[in-house]
Amino acid sequence: MEQELKSTMTGRIVVGVDGSGPSEAAVAWAVERAALVGAEVDLVYVIDMSAFSREPVFLDEAHNAAEDVLRRAVSQVAGKYPSVVLTWHILVGFPVRELAKYAAKAELLVVGTHKGSKLQGVLAGTKGIKLAAVSPVPVCVIPEFDVSARSGVVVGVDQEKVSGVALDRAIAEALSGGDELTVVYAWSLPVSPSVQYVWSPEILDRVEADAKEFVQETVDEVAAKHPGVKISGVAVQGSPVSALVDYGKKARLVVVGNRGLKGVGRLLLGSVSHGVLNNLTAPTLIVRAVAVPEDALDEPEQ
Repeated sequence: MEQELKSTMTGRIVVGVDGSGPSEAAVAWAVERAALVGAEVDLVYVIDMSAFSREPVFLDEAHNAAEDVLRRAVSQVAGKYPSVVLTWHILVGFPVRELAKYAAKAELLVVGTHKGSKLQGVLAGTKGIKLAAVSPVPVCVIPEFDVSARSGVVVGVDQEKVSGVALDRAIAEALSGGDELTVVYAWSLPVSPSVQYVWSPEILDRVEADAKEFVQETVDEVAAKHPGVKISGVAVQGSPVSALVDYGKKARLVVVGNRGLKGVGRLLLGSVSHGVLNNLTAPTLIVRAVAVPEDALDEPEQ
């Protein structure tokens, strides 16, 4: 089982590149990871057709600019990790849709984020969040600040299926990097309690005890199945977003599950994953509990 989990970490890593600072951080993170797990890295630049004319002269200029960006990205990391196979490709279209389709058979898709910045990178900011919502493969969103001195993997859990998918991936991540795994469960009292009773210290204590019991059961189960993983757990009163953002401040990676939605909602992340990406404190990996609908990437990009 340990080997099965580790095997999910190898393969091809696709990185969205746009020449920005966050994009460079994403490339550096992906190549370092590839060196660790034995993966290849494919750098992809999407010429955004919402910003360029389809006239040949404009496409030629955009293609030349894309080549310059990709060559620069390769030069910045190739010397540091000579064992990593680096390739690059240029696509034309709407960035989120084209990149998600291109990465459909990859092990991981990596993008940077301009969180808090006024810069308008093609694959950063809200487009990065949308990409995490529609991508058929896990997406890791990388902050621009340095996290190289950090260690540890943090994963958010609850009592739904999506939590199990995130936990399995977090175990694999912890195994690949030799990190301690911290399981975070956020609990709170219902907003509208039943009229049959009111909240009391006794009820609060019982709810907290149940939360701690759930966390301990989760930790014990993981420890029994994966003795090679050093694991701990914590039950936090409050919102899942606040808990994951807080525990992510010292982690090298945060793992969050995305249950996926139908209809128009399929283009949106769940509230927890969206909230964590909007308050990024560490590289954050979004994993899906269900497959992306076949027509999810046919929606016009906004």
